[in-house]
Amino acid sequence: MLRSFLAACIAASLVLLCPLNLRAQSGPWAHSSPQLKGEALVRDADGGDLREMRLIVQGGGDVNWQLSPTGLTPLMAAASADHLEVVQFLIEHGADPSMRDSNGFPALERAQRYGANDVVRYLERL
Repeated sequence: MLRSFLAACIAASLVLLCPLNLRAQSGPWAHSSPQLKGEALVRDADGGDLREMRLIVQGGGDVNWQLSPTGLTPLMAAASADHLEVVQFLIEHGADPSMRDSNGFPALERAQRYGANDVVRYLERL
């Protein structure tokens, strides 16, 4: 019964609607555009959604994506929102802390401006 249900979901391209979490196995982000992945990474970094970020990166999301026209990266968004675990995840996956937004601010300065002290201490040690 379960196998036929899963097969029907996959065959109908309704993996995201299945009650079981198949996203990690099926890689829904693997077929999404770079822009969609990048925008989702920035949004999820700001919201602290590390679980979804893992899936996006697993699907080929660029941790150094810059949102147009602000130049905001996932690292900058996470740093500004004081999401230390997300910042660490992004750094471990190749995020560049020296990148700057359209106003010239890197993630460290954004964290300082928003009072994200734990993130500031972490980024200062890099």
